[in-house]
Amino acid sequence: MNDVVDVFDVTGIFRFNFWHFGRWKEVLVDDRLPTVNGQLIYGQNLSQPNEFWVPLVEKAYAKYASFTTYLLIFLFLIRLTFSPITF
Repeated sequence: MNDVVDVFDVTGIFRFNFWHFGRWKEVLVDDRLPTVNGQLIYGQNLSQPNEFWVPLVEKAYAKYASFTTYLLIFLFLIRLTFSPITF
């Protein structure tokens, strides 16, 4: 049985965990990153241009932060109106 994992055999989905108010929050992102002329736009390592973990973390945090912002606004509106919000 071969226990060696090929690090280049990825599915295109990455999982990140962020610590939030005493609990881990899982965020899944795909590996699609913005580029210009084949170069990463955000979080580019000039000494190792093929390294892409930093823009993936940025993408995951942006996704997490947008959800957290939405949730906080939702809770604020419920508290402000003292009634459930319907969409």
